[in-house]
Amino acid sequence: MRHRKANAHLNRPTDQRLAMLRELASGVIYNGKIETTVVRCKATRPYLEKLVTKAVRGLRFDEAAAAATNPEDAARLRAQSVHLRRIVRAKLQSPELVKHLFDQVAPHFKTRPGGYTRIVRTGFRRGDGAETAQLSWVES
Repeated sequence: MRHRKANAHLNRPTDQRLAMLRELASGVIYNGKIETTVVRCKATRPYLEKLVTKAVRGLRFDEAAAAATNPEDAARLRAQSVHLRRIVRAKLQSPELVKHLFDQVAPHFKTRPGGYTRIVRTGFRRGDGAETAQLSWVES
């Protein structure tokens, strides 16, 4: 039985699977799209969406800190923003990627409540016949 086992294992140990998801997500963050198998796209999508949600929340905390009149509230809001950046940094393991996510990608999705990516099926791979898909941003 597969009760309460939501993540696809992709026939890999945990560390290799997380490294693959990290690389696929970084490809989407930098290039705006990637093309891989449908199963990998479906596994990468929630990983990437959670990172973008954290980045958008971090931007909102930064804006609220700038608008705050009480210095204690501003410091608390800035600390929450820094905390979210550290969480994303731990997931992506690249400071340049985190900076790109927070400065370039997140402002585009600031007003969007979720659903930042789309999966478009592109056909079948020639070598092994695996079904391929493209994972890209919704607003690109």
